[in-house]
Amino acid sequence: LAHMIEIFLLRHAETIWDSSLVSGRTENLSLSDEGIVHSLSIGRILREQGFLVDKIYCSSSLRTKQSLLGLKESGLWKDTPIIYSDSLQEVSQGEWEGKERRCVMTERVIAEMRIKGVCFMPPGGEAQKDAAERIYNYIAENILNSNLQKVMVVGHANLFRCLMYRILGFHEIMINKIGFDNLSLTKLRFGEDGFWRLDYLNRIVS
Repeated sequence: LAHMIEIFLLRHAETIWDSSLVSGRTENLSLSDEGIVHSLSIGRILREQGFLVDKIYCSSSLRTKQSLLGLKESGLWKDTPIIYSDSLQEVSQGEWEGKERRCVMTERVIAEMRIKGVCFMPPGGEAQKDAAERIYNYIAENILNSNLQKVMVVGHANLFRCLMYRILGFHEIMINKIGFDNLSLTKLRFGEDGFWRLDYLNRIVS
């Protein structure tokens, strides 16, 4: 690597999901009306600020595609290349997805989650540790080994938490305490020295 790379993480806009249910990957989950309006508004603000990137990497889920479409409606990133990838999908909750949280989060399950931490895997789902490797390897292969200088990754809160855990090396007890609000921006830098730096986290665009 002969140059510094700036990587911006953007979480998708608000969806129609019922928060009492386990979501996880849920690929065909769409944005709410408010989420659509919010993405249009943020797109206009970023355009006015002259916020440009060399390339956009976006999760292949419906909610991230809709969020990016809303941002682009303002004319933002009109000619910017976009890559959609399954590797940027949210952490899978397997058989839990669509079920009520109170039904799956039993005392036994919570106790097991505390013991196993990031290695805990829902039935048919994905451990956070594995998801961390998934997104890190994707970024390393497609972004860090490129000539790009400034890129955007449009994705999901839990997956972004896993990435932060992987690159910043904090204790796993912190992984679920990091906030990623809808359409918030987080800025990372990867330098010539091979070190990661966090410039800001969960910044609300205004």
